[in-house]
Amino acid sequence: MSHWLENKTSSLIQQAKNMSPMRIKSIRASYGLTQENFAMLLDISYNTYKNWEIGHRNPCTSAVSLLNLAEHNPNLFLKQQNKVIK
Repeated sequence: MSHWLENKTSSLIQQAKNMSPMRIKSIRASYGLTQENFAMLLDISYNTYKNWEIGHRNPCTSAVSLLNLAEHNPNLFLKQQNKVIK
């Protein structure tokens, strides 16, 4: 179990390193949303999101997982988008 957890942690850390501000902005752009609306869709604060996109802060591993979901499974988020952003 320890080896599995170690591998999973290593994988998440690597994903976080690969989540550049440009990639984060690209994910948002694929939805055609403003920073504020994309933050609402992800259920995070606008300031937190803005800091990720301009490179002042890095998303934590759970946020990286959320961004990966948004990038690779847009249908999950598009259903929610209609509820959140009017």
